[in-house]
Amino acid sequence: MPTFWGARVPEQVLADENYLRALALDAAKDQVQIYKHFMYRVDWLRNVKGSEYFGRISRMVQNWAGLGMVLPPLTPTNHLPADVRYEQGRSKRQAGDDLKVELVRNVEELGDPEKLKARAAAPAGAVQPREINRGRRAFRQGEV
Repeated sequence: MPTFWGARVPEQVLADENYLRALALDAAKDQVQIYKHFMYRVDWLRNVKGSEYFGRISRMVQNWAGLGMVLPPLTPTNHLPADVRYEQGRSKRQAGDDLKVELVRNVEELGDPEKLKARAAAPAGAVQPREINRGRRAFRQGEV
């Protein structure tokens, strides 16, 4: 998807998880789902926002190595645009777990009869709760 970034950093990026999800889907059956994942963008500086300018700069300097880069994929695919760029190398400590991605994955599985049967056949206590990685504290614009 061609874009123009007049600023020195990108504002909204295609996250690694969303790119990989779009890549994993079958282009013949799931074209709408592919574009859904492909068009979902996140803030690149989602972990360094705040209301005070010098505080944001300080957090950016401290955490720059974990922010990742926006790069083209190593092996382009036929069902995604050839000039796609996505966020790569972002530290899991910075990013945390995106629960929306897991929610979408679970909702999409509702249409797959095989996965529904497997879930129904599993014993009630088979699903173990996992610890959620919330990532670094994110600040919204105007938040103190």
